[in-house]
Amino acid sequence: MSRREKLLDLLVARTSASRERLEYESTEELEKILDKSLLAGIHAEVMNSPEIIERQNKIDEINEESHRQYEEFQFSVIFHTAISGNVAIDNQSNRGFILGWLQEDQGESISATWFQKVLKENPALAHQLSWQSADLLDPRKQKEAAEAQAEQDRETFNQFARENGLSECESNHLLVKSVLGHGFDRYKLAQAVQSNALQLAPAPPEELEQFRQDAAEERRDFLINQASPQELRQAARSEAEQRRIQFQRAEAERQIAFREQKDAAVGYPPLPEVNGEGQKIDAAYLNKISNTNLQLFKNLMRRHGASNLTARLRGIR
Repeated sequence: MSRREKLLDLLVARTSASRERLEYESTEELEKILDKSLLAGIHAEVMNSPEIIERQNKIDEINEESHRQYEEFQFSVIFHTAISGNVAIDNQSNRGFILGWLQEDQGESISATWFQKVLKENPALAHQLSWQSADLLDPRKQKEAAEAQAEQDRETFNQFARENGLSECESNHLLVKSVLGHGFDRYKLAQAVQSNALQLAPAPPEELEQFRQDAAEERRDFLINQASPQELRQAARSEAEQRRIQFQRAEAERQIAFREQKDAAVGYPPLPEVNGEGQKIDAAYLNKISNTNLQLFKNLMRRHGASNLTARLRGIR
């Protein structure tokens, strides 16, 4: 079979163009059409791959969690800020009122300083909030607060450890306290671990299994006994999203297998491990030349087939 016939067969299989229309094109133009089709296919597959989607979802979750933790920290400071001998009570009603005062379009951000400024400029707003006596300097209250903080710190550490596969052992806990002191949150823990200021021992397999069992039990208990109808709907959506991602992964693998069958009919040779200069032909190398030497990338695709390049980009072979 001639090169032109092979090109026509591939384009009929890969595109919506009819063979009759394609036969009017020159062999050179057919090769250009095939190049565009292969590049578009690879780009669409990479951008819609479960890995890319999952990575973007994680970035969104991290950004949302960082914003939530920042806001939570600022609320904690506000609810310990004395105004005329009283402090605002930490409840959803007060939080809603305080957030309603915020004018983000004018560059305002929530903080204790902003809170004091708003009440100083608009004293009547204080009547919207519920208050309690600011007796935080009382020694007994300080002791109670310290005990509550220690308990909260331990819960924060345990939660962070479980989320990141670290041991809840006392040596890890004491190390965190020695580095971060009291009143830390998961964001500060994550920063300390990422910067190597904290080097915590990983959880052994039996502890990881216990984490998994505890999390599953807590999840079941929450859904059965505590979840609101809205939270149940959210849980159903989350499970549906997980199934969707699994389906996308399976579909991507099916498409790769189908492409491999098509390319096998052409008889492409396998993609070598290194090029003529001894450079390793891996995903990083292919991504680089696709941006800096597109012609070389096209030549590899024509010589070895799209499925071989896609598999290397995905780290399959």
